[in-house]
Amino acid sequence: MYRPIDTFDLSNHIRKILKNSGFYQRLNLQGYTTSKLSEETALTMEEASQVIEAVCSPKKIPFQTGTKLLENDQTKINRIFTLSLGLDELLNGGIALQQMTEISGTPGIGKTNLCIQLCLAVQLPDFLGGVGGKAIYVDTEGSFSKKRCNEISKGIINKAKELFEKCKKENNSQQNIFSIQNKQKISDENNSIEDVVLDRIIPENTNEENQRTKKITKTKREETEKDENNTNGIEMDIENKKENSNEKEKEKEKEKGNQNGNGKKRGENNNILDLQNISNLNERENFINNLNPESFSNNIYYYRILNIYEQLSLNNSLKKILIKDPQIKIIIIDSVSFFLRQSFGDNNWNKYPIVSTYAQTLLKMANTFNVAIVVVNHLTTTIKNDQSELIPSLGKSWSQYPSEKLLLFEQHDYFSSNSKKNRIAYLSKSSIQKKSSCQFHISLSGVD
Repeated sequence: MYRPIDTFDLSNHIRKILKNSGFYQRLNLQGYTTSKLSEETALTMEEASQVIEAVCSPKKIPFQTGTKLLENDQTKINRIFTLSLGLDELLNGGIALQQMTEISGTPGIGKTNLCIQLCLAVQLPDFLGGVGGKAIYVDTEGSFSKKRCNEISKGIINKAKELFEKCKKENNSQQNIFSIQNKQKISDENNSIEDVVLDRIIPENTNEENQRTKKITKTKREETEKDENNTNGIEMDIENKKENSNEKEKEKEKEKGNQNGNGKKRGENNNILDLQNISNLNERENFINNLNPESFSNNIYYYRILNIYEQLSLNNSLKKILIKDPQIKIIIIDSVSFFLRQSFGDNNWNKYPIVSTYAQTLLKMANTFNVAIVVVNHLTTTIKNDQSELIPSLGKSWSQYPSEKLLLFEQHDYFSSNSKKNRIAYLSKSSIQKKSSCQFHISLSGVD
């Protein structure tokens, strides 16, 4: 009843008019109608109706039972794997949907490489363990590289082939066992049936007539089998000719599409998301073998942000983008702290309301559209007890919003002869997993 007017979803113009007229709380508007409110204030009828709807009749907050939440978790794919064995084990299968995951680390540790790999791994279809969705990449620093994206996509194509071979072996092993058993049963049943029929029709006797009839029936049966084999062979030849002609026509169409006159290269029209509509194993294999980096790059929406105003405006318009394209399953912001620190500084407390509203809109989109939010946060140095410590730059006000926090850093291996530096990923916050760490490597094909 004593809720302030500023907390309702009203414009600043309407709030000023209500405050000037003496309406500061919901209790002051009790018993008012639209006509009465417009008479006592400078509000129009439309504005007065907006006030009555927003203040006097607020919307009820929906709820769900625990069993329904469990059913939704079981039916949905909750993780996007990173295609790195160590990171997937550390993150309980990958990056979580409907949550925010923070990746922080020192410069050059591999944060952008991991983000690019996530943009590509999210596109793998469900029969390979993926989500089969698109990605949004918000670049605030200009660190995204098209060349590096092509290199990592080649590595993901090789991994997709390996995953497909595993799936194919499992399916073929089950089908072959089933087919071999059926063939043996059918052949045994046919042989037993033929012997029983021959014994019933032509019992073995010493009479010459019966033996002659038996020979005649056998010769007739052999002749009929030869005729059937000949007809089957003719039908097989006809079918093979048809298949060959169809294959030649398909090859001609492919050659026409691959000609330079049409301006299309081979594999340009192949989109990795089309694999979800293919059920035949042979067609899937041919499709995967013809994949190229352009099959992945068309499914990444890239936004280059140049200032804090563009970052905030894009965050407000992401909802419309998700409504237009429901296939988007991951939003990556690299980095979220670059312009926030430049614009507001570390000691200005006015930045925290903006940071909180920015994070809340991202979390709301993650829950409503079943999207994974991945944000990159820089590290800054703090001094505690005369000792320096690296912490995420946005501080404690931001740390409450990510559900999982991944810290990347380097550690010297003093036991090796070359004092090699190992890349370590440390899970500092998670609602499911314990705090733990793993090693990861960066190669030409991506993050392993």
